Amino acid sequence: MKASISFTMSVADMDALGFDTEGITNKVRPDEQALKSVQRSIQLGLVLAGTAYRGTVPVTFKLSKKADTGMLAGRTGT
Repeated sequence: MKASISFTMSVADMDALGFDTEGITNKVRPDEQALKSVQRSIQLGLVLAGTAYRGTVPVTFKLSKKADTGMLAGRTGT
């Protein structure tokens, strides 16, 4: 069985609240600076009908031109 979940989060300073450990920051590595977006994987944990699930989710991270905001988009693969 396959499930698809979609959600939107908007919180100020997400990088300082824990997403920095997933590589979601207002800076990219020097070798990524010429790229429009970079590939990351974020950890996910949820409880559904009393059963806990955890894993990593592959995402594409795009930093704004002013480097003050960023966007995550789902992607397939690892």
